[in-house]
Amino acid sequence: MTTRTLTTVSLPPRLLREARQIALKEGRTVSEVFRESLRQYLWFNRWERIRRYGMSRASSLGLKPQATDALIHAVRKEIKTQSRG
Repeated sequence: MTTRTLTTVSLPPRLLREARQIALKEGRTVSEVFRESLRQYLWFNRWERIRRYGMSRASSLGLKPQATDALIHAVRKEIKTQSRG
């Protein structure tokens, strides 16, 4: 069973108003809107950390961003080819 903890957050009136409008439009609760917003924020934050790590590693290997993209596509293509058997 999922447990939830009640917490209090202070918001500017405009932000709360917008969240309520979204919730009403989508047939969701304001809590659901804020939970989804936090999930998206956390996902983006994790992705940015991974991206910065990758860029740092590429830079340390002397690769430029364009070369990195080409390598990623080549590896994905190779993996796809290998998975077909």
